[in-house]
Amino acid sequence: MTCNRENTGALYEVKFKYGGEVDDMGGGATLEPVDKFSRFKTGARIFNRSQLYIFTEDGCDKLCLRSFDTKTRKLDPFITTTLEFKPSRTVVSAYDRLYFLENASPFKADPLPSFAKYNPDKKNWERMPEFPFRYPFPRRVTGYAVCHGIILYTLFDGLKSFNVVAFHVGKEIWNKVEVDTHDYTPFRGRAVVVGETIYAMNLFEVDEIIAFALKMNKRDDGA
Repeated sequence: MTCNRENTGALYEVKFKYGGEVDDMGGGATLEPVDKFSRFKTGARIFNRSQLYIFTEDGCDKLCLRSFDTKTRKLDPFITTTLEFKPSRTVVSAYDRLYFLENASPFKADPLPSFAKYNPDKKNWERMPEFPFRYPFPRRVTGYAVCHGIILYTLFDGLKSFNVVAFHVGKEIWNKVEVDTHDYTPFRGRAVVVGETIYAMNLFEVDEIIAFALKMNKRDDGA
């Protein structure tokens, strides 16, 4: 998917050969978009389904969700919801659901960031426990990982401070993640999990991959 200055989105199909080589589908010609849509914001895919879920902006402060079926090549009508989502957000595909987290605000007068999940079977949104943490400066999610039944988010304030938090999908609770080294570097995009190791792109270095592990401890109360 691409987006131009007018915020018009275009969806392209690119095929890969075995080993990761790109298939020259058009003999070097410019690819034609499969579909176009206006006011594009972001997209995601639930891995065991043929649909691509596309968020478009309705006005200046509301997002709408549509789905594109890669088999029928049809863009479905808007998926209705009673929830309103701000354009500043992070969308994560995890455990057969879409999770939508609004960006955090540093102002106490502002409500806590909304957090919701989309169920593709029921085609509905469910409000989840709010993001419970506040910070002195605005923080945005720069990267995330899906592993061990949780969604791990890394947040950065654009200066020097960062935080790592985790949402336990089964228990539906938020936890702060302790980082046991001063050398930890925030990452960007979706991380790749192989076994017990998490691989991600360094937020500050374009061509550097970092690796780290996540350890889960049980508290006295059993959490």
